Amino acid sequence: MNTIAIGINKTQVQGRFYRTKLKNFGNDVFVKIKSEPLCSVRENSDFKFFQYHGSYYEGDVLHHLVLWGHPALLDRLRARQTSIFVDGTFRSVPANFNQLVIVMVFDAISNLYIPSCYALTTGKTTKVYDYVMYHTNTAVDFTMDPAYISCDFEQAIISAVKHQFPRSKVIGCLFHFKQALRRKMLKEGISENEVGIAMQDGAIDELTTVRPSEIIRSGIRNVKTTIMEECQDQNIPYSTEKWRKFWKYFVRAWIKKYKPEDWNVYAVQDIVNRTNNPLERYNRTLNRAMGEPHPDIGKFAVVLEAEAQRYVDSLADVANRRVRTPRRVRPRLSSYVIEAAEDSLCEDEEVASDSSLSPEY
Repeated sequence: MNTIAIGINKTQVQGRFYRTKLKNFGNDVFVKIKSEPLCSVRENSDFKFFQYHGSYYEGDVLHHLVLWGHPALLDRLRARQTSIFVDGTFRSVPANFNQLVIVMVFDAISNLYIPSCYALTTGKTTKVYDYVMYHTNTAVDFTMDPAYISCDFEQAIISAVKHQFPRSKVIGCLFHFKQALRRKMLKEGISENEVGIAMQDGAIDELTTVRPSEIIRSGIRNVKTTIMEECQDQNIPYSTEKWRKFWKYFVRAWIKKYKPEDWNVYAVQDIVNRTNNPLERYNRTLNRAMGEPHPDIGKFAVVLEAEAQRYVDSLADVANRRVRTPRRVRPRLSSYVIEAAEDSLCEDEEVASDSSLSPEY
């Protein structure tokens, strides 16, 4: 018996697309941000703040990506061998969107951390991040050539960043690294006092600076010894069995799942900042500027443009010597201050990853 499979035709596909778009986003939501005055820089309508909007299906899920960037700030992404920071915030994004991904660059001329690009997304998969990084690079004519890219320990974003910038060194944020380890220690029932010792400078963070080939051979053993000896000195009971379970997790998660090259900086000499703290601090500033949990996309775009203009003004102030260039002390690779972050962090967050890293451009 012959079976004939009949799929939906082009008209039906288009109808499905537009019905879903209308249901989730309304009829003119994107027209508003693509049109004057929202699409332009307020102080010069010849400069476009709106950069890109695209819609596509990933399986049965319709995704949207909207990208903004002030031309003067995007231009800083063209600098060769600079440091890039990528992070997302979910607070204060418009309804029906998942997060705002911000691409920040360290500008060596002004010594400022510059939020160059804002990408509003409806998902957190590898394909979503791949589109974000691709279209960010498109906005500067594919001239991005960063030496280092710092991001969260999220497999989806790490895979996308490596795919789009294979020559760059991708480094997981030390803040997220230590926070993930701390949560796991507490989950295993290790006491707060023991965890506090492990989080001190010169303890577990030493694993980020030893030769990668020595991490299992001697690095973990040395860290164990450091923690045990400090517990003895402070008369703190050492939870032998609980630590044994923790180190099994460490090898499974941070040696096999996330490779040492993603979090170890032994071979890195001139990294500007090991953490995403400059970007996380900016996320808090931006969330306060929004003034409400989920503004409409028009107000959202207005606030982003005002924030971008604030940084354009700061660059002009430094260039014209109206203010001094900020002094920044290069951090020692084994000594960092762990700062509180607003966004909650998921220790074992599993993000759906598309097997093909190449978006259909």
